[in-house]
Order: sequence, then C-alpha cells, then structure tokens
Amino acid sequence: MASVGILLDENGIVVQGGNTSVGNTTYQEVSTILSMSQGDSKSDPILGVNVVRKLRSTNITDLNKSIRLSLIRDGKNVRNVDLSGGKIKVDIDE
Repeated sequence: MASVGILLDENGIVVQGGNTSVGNTTYQEVSTILSMSQGDSKSDPILGVNVVRKLRSTNITDLNKSIRLSLIRDGKNVRNVDLSGGKIKVDIDE
C-alpha cells in the first residue's frame, strides 16, 4: 500500500501553484530511512541504516541485511535490494 503525504525534494517541501504537493511518499520514506542513523527516530530508535557510514565499514552482505531489516521494520514489503554498480536499488511493493 502506497504511503501518501507531503512531497519533498532537495529544497524542502514541494509547492505547486501555491499549494503544498501531496502524493506517494513511499520511496521518499525509503531514502530517509537509508540516511537515518539508529537513534534518530525517537518513536523507533532501532530504525535507520546510516548507509554512508556502513558503506565505509561493512561488507555488502551486512549492508543489504541492514537495509532490508530497517525497511521491513517500517512496514515495507521488500522484494529486492541491489547494491551492484555503486548504487542502491530498492524494489518494494507499493
């Protein structure tokens, strides 16, 4: 089930025609979880991957597992996590 909320871009809240844009925020949430550190969310202190730090210190298998566990913890149905080619590709059911 797709999450619906306020859309964000690199500059903050997306505004179109003077109105705040609302839409599917599923992948926006995935991006936030990947960049969060554990402890950033006070409502769920275990949630978060901190992908930048883990890329430097963790093997790919452990990083894949951390990504999967955090997204599943947030209620996402993860189909696949691909860490090849220096990119992170996440396929989830919306």
